[in-house]
Amino acid sequence: MESDFSRAVTEELHCSVCLSYLTDPVTINCGYSFCRVCLHLFWEDSLLPGHCPTCRKRTKQKDFRTNIVLKKLVSIAKQASLKKYLISEEN
Repeated sequence: MESDFSRAVTEELHCSVCLSYLTDPVTINCGYSFCRVCLHLFWEDSLLPGHCPTCRKRTKQKDFRTNIVLKKLVSIAKQASLKKYLISEEN
């Protein structure tokens, strides 16, 4: 059974736009993180371009660096999920 902590961490590693694991995660000024592509697509289609999809705060950032820590954590979480799945398939 997955712990509350594990569930909470896994939830934080998901993009609130696409609801999947973060891919090429970027963190904007307000502190929220999104997939780079999701953020750009959201802003292209948004009535509020440049605003956070989660908290709606405006950011003036234009260039985003990949959040390396989040990228590594997502990789670890995906590997752990795969191992858990493979073990459950063996039983």
